[in-house]
Amino acid sequence: MRGREHGFTLIEVMVAMAVLGLAVLALIRLGAANALTAGRVEDVLLADIVAENAVVDALTQPEPPPLGETSGTVVNAGVNWNVTRQVARTENARLIRISVAVRGPGGAAGDLTAFRGVTAP
Repeated sequence: MRGREHGFTLIEVMVAMAVLGLAVLALIRLGAANALTAGRVEDVLLADIVAENAVVDALTQPEPPPLGETSGTVVNAGVNWNVTRQVARTENARLIRISVAVRGPGGAAGDLTAFRGVTAP
């Protein structure tokens, strides 16, 4: 009679492969989720940059922007961004509030508010 051979049985190998397969699958899904999140973060960051550019433009013009709401489209990073700017008076007659809202594809959004001094009316 032959003595018991040392090694793994077929069932042990199959269980080990199943556990390894589940671990690999979890890592692949995690990598895909990280890539998707990175893309969303990039879109939100670009939306914030577009909003900041619109506010800086309003702050650096020689004359303050007119009161009211204006809308337009800006291309940044090869993407069309919808920019809405609201300019309103504040309680202080020497300040106006400039609020910019940016919306892009996929729901990316950026909002920014700034104040600019004006000469009193």
